[in-house]
Amino acid sequence: MLTFDPVTHSYAVDGVALPSVTQILASSGCYDFSMVPRDVLEHKRQIGNALHIAVALDINNDLVEESVHPAVIGYLRAWRAFRADTGIHEADFGEIEKPLAHHTYRYAGTPDMTVHLENAWSVLDLKTAADLHPAWALQTAAYKELVNANAQKGQSKVSRRWSLRLYEKGTYDLDEHQDRSDLAVFLAMYTAHQWREANLKGA
Repeated sequence: MLTFDPVTHSYAVDGVALPSVTQILASSGCYDFSMVPRDVLEHKRQIGNALHIAVALDINNDLVEESVHPAVIGYLRAWRAFRADTGIHEADFGEIEKPLAHHTYRYAGTPDMTVHLENAWSVLDLKTAADLHPAWALQTAAYKELVNANAQKGQSKVSRRWSLRLYEKGTYDLDEHQDRSDLAVFLAMYTAHQWREANLKGA
């Protein structure tokens, strides 16, 4: 049984801790925020969390406009512009923010959403950063593998993966990740992460 602690962002299956997708990428050096002031990071984290909540409510038509923080409104406008431009409706969405574990590879994560986009089921990851980060390709590959490993019998598999960059000014960029080697690269990073945990932890 998978358990997820949203406070510590940690996962466990039957009490055994599993590394998350973002933890694996961070430990592999893909993300380095050491030069970013802590208060700036915290502000961005809060905006990201609030945006994800607003988007989830918007998908289900449960969003109360007055509840949206002013710092998030521009990003929400960008999300709605994306929906309007692509013609995505509520029925086109699959799972939203569902924690998943891979029982073969033994890692876990929470894809932002699955959605039927451009005639295919896809993993879509929301971003508030302006620049396209190369690690996002690895992240979406890991999420795609997670989703497909947990697909029920008869359920359509995810075949495409995207990052959606939402901007405070209300615009967006949609980037598709297509390199077939992305999952292999992520799994190599996962193997290195496990080795470090087993051999260098506390060293």
